Amino acid sequence: MGAACQLCGVTAPEEVQHQPGFRILSGGREIPFDIHTVLCTVCGLVSTDPQPAPGQLARFYAAQERDAFVEGEDEARIPGEGSRLDQARWIEAELGSLAGLRVLEIGCYDGYLLHRLEAAGARGLGIEPSARAARLGAERHGVEIRAGGFEEVELAPGSFDLIVLSHVLEHMGQPRATLERCRELLAPRGHLFVEVPNLWKPRIDSAVNFFTFDHLFNFSPETLAALFRSCGFAVGALADDFEFPAFRMIGRAAEPCTAEAAPELVARTRCAVGAYVRERAVFVERLRGRVAPELEAWCAAGSRVAIYGAGYHTECLLDATDLRRADLVALVDENPAKQGTKVLGLPVVSPRELPALAPDVVVISSYDFQAEMVESLRRVGLGEVPTLTFYSEAIAFSNAAPR
Repeated sequence: MGAACQLCGVTAPEEVQHQPGFRILSGGREIPFDIHTVLCTVCGLVSTDPQPAPGQLARFYAAQERDAFVEGEDEARIPGEGSRLDQARWIEAELGSLAGLRVLEIGCYDGYLLHRLEAAGARGLGIEPSARAARLGAERHGVEIRAGGFEEVELAPGSFDLIVLSHVLEHMGQPRATLERCRELLAPRGHLFVEVPNLWKPRIDSAVNFFTFDHLFNFSPETLAALFRSCGFAVGALADDFEFPAFRMIGRAAEPCTAEAAPELVARTRCAVGAYVRERAVFVERLRGRVAPELEAWCAAGSRVAIYGAGYHTECLLDATDLRRADLVALVDENPAKQGTKVLGLPVVSPRELPALAPDVVVISSYDFQAEMVESLRRVGLGEVPTLTFYSEAIAFSNAAPR
């Protein structure tokens, strides 16, 4: 630890959570990585220190390949569709007419949000690091998407009226540099829209830890607002009343202000993160308790077990429980790019291929698509096969809207 804070510039970290030996999928193999979550004791910003190496992150993202982005898939099944439609409506409500506005979205995924903004009269350009997502998104929605990283794509200063980062800034290793470049690219009266996970409302009841490997920064509305101001944005509207743990903020170009010490925010953040760590430990024990008796029965009976889901949730589930002791025959995933490969040392098959493996039980490994996975098993004739699920009231991010 020892990196200067991206918000206040001071080097004064305090470790608030440590995830030792966390296993990530990288380059087709599992590698351990200790996740150290630190709190800046001057301004209250929460981050990962040290950060993963750029190569580790690149291999991690390549392995994930945006799991549920599937060619030919029904739009209703694409992650974030409902929330991005709501984002477009919220932006239009805050800014008024979007007619003729030049919009840049950084990390635009499949371009759906740009598509909705263009439908309201804007002219959009997207940047997306996944070449596959960029190609499929451009084909599906007809928006212009350039494949590459934000720092790689050449753009003219002052050429945009609105820049959008939706669940992107927390992945950036240098968020200050990202927002400063956004400020340079905006026209004098331009606006910046950012949506990120909400540190004040972490999801506890999930196998995935809120402080994940790929979220290098964890913002509260207060720390993001301070970063806005220090990078040259006056903070405008804020919305955080969602079913899913996120908040959004919009700002306009202004003169930068120096970030100030915030001892009360530091104390509040330390307390909030500590409460999350304690409550999550209780949830993980419940998760293990949910798995343990089933696992013993499967091992005693020699049951063949399949896990539905070959993504990050399954990595976290296997890391938190003893499921690796089961006779795991395969992972099931609807992503054609994963089918026929091995993930976590297990073959990945499509739902249609699963009946041939004759599983005795299927573990449903997803928060967002638990119900859809159970229905998929029914469609392929496995509706009578026992399933193990974990979430009684899962709230899918893809369908979430403000209360």
